[in-house]
Amino acid sequence: AARGGIPVEAAAPAVAGPDVLTPRERGVLEQVAHGHTNRQVGAVLFISEKTVSVHLSRVMAKLGASSRTEAVSIAYSRGLLIPQVPA
Repeated sequence: AARGGIPVEAAAPAVAGPDVLTPRERGVLEQVAHGHTNRQVGAVLFISEKTVSVHLSRVMAKLGASSRTEAVSIAYSRGLLIPQVPA
């Protein structure tokens, strides 16, 4: 599309490589994938609930997700999270 005669590129898709998430963001997302609330994630990772919320917001932005569930789904589909098989 063009705006004022200047071509405008479409938004680039979210990055899909494994380096897209920091180790802490990946850890938060793994806990969310286990069904934990922000409070539970904070307790497991020894960080505040607010910090969990900030990490999760960044994860969702990086993945182009509009919900925590969608972020987990996208992460699995892109190989950013590996499904855990019960022993």
